[in-house]
Amino acid sequence: DDYFGEDTIEYYAADEQTVVGEDNPATVQFYIQSVDDAPIVVPEGPMETNENEEVTRNLICTDIDSTEVIYQIRYPVVPGYNFAFEPGGSLTIDGIPYTSDDAEEWVSTDPIPNDETGPLRDVPLTYLPGGNTHGIDFIEFRCMSGTTEGTSTWIPVHIAAVNDPVGDFELRAGGDGVVVNNSNLTITMNEDTQPGDNFIYLAHPD
Repeated sequence: DDYFGEDTIEYYAADEQTVVGEDNPATVQFYIQSVDDAPIVVPEGPMETNENEEVTRNLICTDIDSTEVIYQIRYPVVPGYNFAFEPGGSLTIDGIPYTSDDAEEWVSTDPIPNDETGPLRDVPLTYLPGGNTHGIDFIEFRCMSGTTEGTSTWIPVHIAAVNDPVGDFELRAGGDGVVVNNSNLTITMNEDTQPGDNFIYLAHPD
């Protein structure tokens, strides 16, 4: 497997009555040229986090031929799934930001020392979903050695929903500030309140 170098085969001829060359077989020599094998991504399953919480994973590629490997990500890979581009979100590889200006393009690290067991230092991928989003997102990941591209894989990111606390609110009564029986009372919630949230309103006589 992945052998390169020299190899030989010896042969001689024979039929039912005669053997030719058994004591002095002919030799065929082969020269097997080395080929730069592509780096291989080591899969590790999905990343998991909560709304508005950062999660980090160290990426791993193995390479039996190269001592330096470039790590790359591409995002988004599914239309409409780009939670890292929502307000407050972010995505970085080895500290390099992946911004909306890079959308659907490969962003690369500098060459990283690597061997057949993986990188010789941590290569962190850090993801932060923004905008109180939850559900599933995807990041595409691959490695390169020289100009040889490895096969890419998708990294799923599972984002759990969080029951956000009720934000500040303001009560607005009539012109003189007095609430009269059977009159309207306006309640204005702050910007942290999400569309579709349900609330229970409790009144106290004081």
